[in-house]
Amino acid sequence: MLQTILSVLTNILFFAAIPVFVFGAYQQHKFFEEWREDHAQSLDWFTRGQRSVVAVLSNKLSDRCRDRRRKLFTAVATFLGLILVVGLLSAFQRSQ
Repeated sequence: MLQTILSVLTNILFFAAIPVFVFGAYQQHKFFEEWREDHAQSLDWFTRGQRSVVAVLSNKLSDRCRDRRRKLFTAVATFLGLILVVGLLSAFQRSQ
């Protein structure tokens, strides 16, 4: 009985992680779009590409970029938390 409950819970959490991943990818896309509009208008395409990689770690962001970064980090933390719980449940199931 416990094995069945754990199996169902593992599947539910795994499939719940998929929309969280999609939400995080959307937030990342919107962050880079807003960052380009607010901070990278004057940069050439090569420099903009280099700086966009670390833009999410910048301290000098506009308010909307900071809000988008917060949503992105929340999505990433939620996704990693769900995957961690799925991994722990899977390991627990194998040990029984």
